[in-house]
Amino acid sequence: MSAALAGLHTAWSAALTLAAQDSARAPLPAQPPIGGPGWTVVVPALLFLVTAAGTWALWRRFADQDDEEE
Repeated sequence: MSAALAGLHTAWSAALTLAAQDSARAPLPAQPPIGGPGWTVVVPALLFLVTAAGTWALWRRFADQDDEEE
């Protein structure tokens, strides 16, 4: 039992050490290559609309196909 506790203590110490190291790092000075409302709002909205229209078109195409086979 004490060996299990020692292993748990070691793992917990290692996790805390890594967390402390990560929080002490300075952020990178690089700017993201894309950003702003165009890339965060407009482009995702357009992608959603295109995929929704494609899904709707495929649904209509194959939904009508079942009625013709009978």
